[in-house]
Formats: sequence, structure tokens, C-alpha cells
Amino acid sequence: MSGLSQMQVSFVDIEDRILLRMNTVAHEEFRFWLTRRFISRLFPVMSETIQARPEIALQQTSSNREAVMDFQRDQVTQKADFSTPFEDDKPETSYPLGKDAMLVVKGNLQQKSENSFELSLKDKSNKGIDFSFNSDTLYLLQKLLQDTLPKTDWGLYFAAKQSSITTMDEHRTLN
Repeated sequence: MSGLSQMQVSFVDIEDRILLRMNTVAHEEFRFWLTRRFISRLFPVMSETIQARPEIALQQTSSNREAVMDFQRDQVTQKADFSTPFEDDKPETSYPLGKDAMLVVKGNLQQKSENSFELSLKDKSNKGIDFSFNSDTLYLLQKLLQDTLPKTDWGLYFAAKQSSITTMDEHRTLN
């Protein structure tokens, strides 16, 4: 996969899944279905990966670590372009994994170097991508997912201060 151009995260209620779409500078589009279960497992790994970065891990107190993470997250968010619409189905766009979104059942996030990360998104037959990116993209992906969670009715809440995902205690019934 060539360099990332755009990301879009949206909740599709009829599927009860989050749709992650990524465009590359080479006009490729990748589409992934993310389930509640996958998201609940991805967030702690994302948070641990961010917290392991030296400028955060070396802080003496948890409040200092949180302050550095908040500062970095704010810096990345301020310079991100959230106003440009996601480019849909342009004639030159190719779909290396197909036009239908792939259901992600396996994922792996690891730090490759000081500012290089790799996220693997795979389906049940191990088809998918290994997506390389920097810490800014990691923060942005985390924010896009965090902003989408309230629309899901999954009872998941991302607590930025604890850098974890929690389940809201509420009694829900099905009719």
C-alpha cells in the first residue's frame, strides 16, 4: 500500500459495524468493517503503543504522561484537515481488496521504529493489509474511532485520561 491520503470512519447502523475507509496517494481505496469486539480490543493496544513512546514513558507521573499525550493529540488534531470531503468512487480509484468492505477478524499493531508503526488488518482467510504510518496517523485514527463510538450504541466509551476503553454500566433490553 502506498502513502495514505485520507481516512474516514463511520458507523453503519444496519450493519452494526464501523466502516473504516482509507485512500492512498496512488488512488487505491481500502474498506474494512470493524466490529464492537475488534474495537474493544484495538483501543487498549493503541493506548499502550502511544504510552510506550519514549517522550511519554519517561515521564515520572501519570499526570505528566497524560499531559504529554493530550498535548500531542491536540497538536495533531489542530493541523489535521477534517473539512475536505472523502473522495468517493473516482474513476481512477482501484480497490486492491475489492469494493466491498472486508470484515476484520485479526489485527496487530506494533511500533517499528521511533515514529513508525504498522497496523495489520486481516480477514478470516488472512487476506488484508499491513499499513505503515507515523504517530500523527495513530493519534488521528484513535480520534476518528473515538468520535464514532457514541453513534454506535455499543456501550463503549473511550476515556482519554485513562487511555482505555470501558463499558458503560447500563441495563439494555431487546424487544
